[in-house]
Amino acid sequence: MDIAIYIAELLRNHDEVSVTGLGTFFKQRINGYYDPKNQYFIPPSHSLSFKSNDTENSLLVDYLTRYKDISALSASYFIQKYARKLNDLIATSGYIQLNQLGILRKTEDEYHFEASGEFGFSNTSSSNACSIHPMR
Repeated sequence: MDIAIYIAELLRNHDEVSVTGLGTFFKQRINGYYDPKNQYFIPPSHSLSFKSNDTENSLLVDYLTRYKDISALSASYFIQKYARKLNDLIATSGYIQLNQLGILRKTEDEYHFEASGEFGFSNTSSSNACSIHPMR
């Protein structure tokens, strides 16, 4: 089961989604600003980030329980299995492509996340929070 799809769906309406055994994906707000060089007002936006410490959050378990019509215990099992698989893949290759979310890399003891523009977030301010475009 590709849990990344469900994480992406949850992040559309929630600020963070925790994956037990892996970490937490969260939206980070970027304030709007004026770009004097290009003479544009850049609207507020969000970027997608990752932190390796997962918080106790049943959001993903509850979502899988409802969406896949499985028990909470089964949902927890699939999430833990997914996290183990990702940790194993990252340990062998150094990175993993998470569908719709981006690339998660591990260097020594730290994770680094590069959001995919495919999801609608990136680690730049190009994905705005208000559905408005830069204006002069």
